[in-house]
Amino acid sequence: MKKKKLYLFLGIAIAAVVLITSIIAIKVNNTDSAKFKKEYESLNGKKDENGSTLQKLKLPKKNKIKYISLKEALNVIKEESAIIFLGAANCNKSRNVIPIFLEKIEKSDVDEILYVDMTEERDLYKIENGKVEEKKSSSDEYLELLELLSEYSEDYILTDESGIDHQVGEKRLYTPLILAVKLGTIVDYHSGSVELREDQDEGDGLTDLQKSELEAAFDRIIDNMGS
Repeated sequence: MKKKKLYLFLGIAIAAVVLITSIIAIKVNNTDSAKFKKEYESLNGKKDENGSTLQKLKLPKKNKIKYISLKEALNVIKEESAIIFLGAANCNKSRNVIPIFLEKIEKSDVDEILYVDMTEERDLYKIENGKVEEKKSSSDEYLELLELLSEYSEDYILTDESGIDHQVGEKRLYTPLILAVKLGTIVDYHSGSVELREDQDEGDGLTDLQKSELEAAFDRIIDNMGS
């Protein structure tokens, strides 16, 4: 009889621990969801660092975003499996991509998206008096990431008000960069948004055809993570 009571007690205790753990996990996920929504929507209609108007977004209250640090992302890329989204709320390309990406992920079997806010990670250059000047240095983690993902980097180019391009003289990981990683191997990726028309600004939003192009890319990423 005592053994039965003991087993019953242990069973109840284990069930309680599992329930509490689940509640905490859900709360953390909901917190990240709300944080992500607020972070992007708070910049609706504002200007980016180049003076372009940021696209207005309305994101779902619940999403599968989980914030991680760049240091944590480096470990995932080297050893683990996940879909990682490197983005920035003040980047119109990230803003063009994220609503479509979240919708695709919500309909998939993917449990979560690891999100890294790149806003303060990368160095920043600006053109002043016709010269390229450094305004902010990179984090050590970004420099490590840049070396690790060198094949996904591009020349860092700034365009002045006259439309003239200026080479900064280094490589850059542009946002958004979405990585599908399986056991430390990148099996697929998507960089940037889509090619825009000559009369189209990044803050204008995308056409149905452009959205379809992104949807196809995200379907491919999801499929490759599951295969």
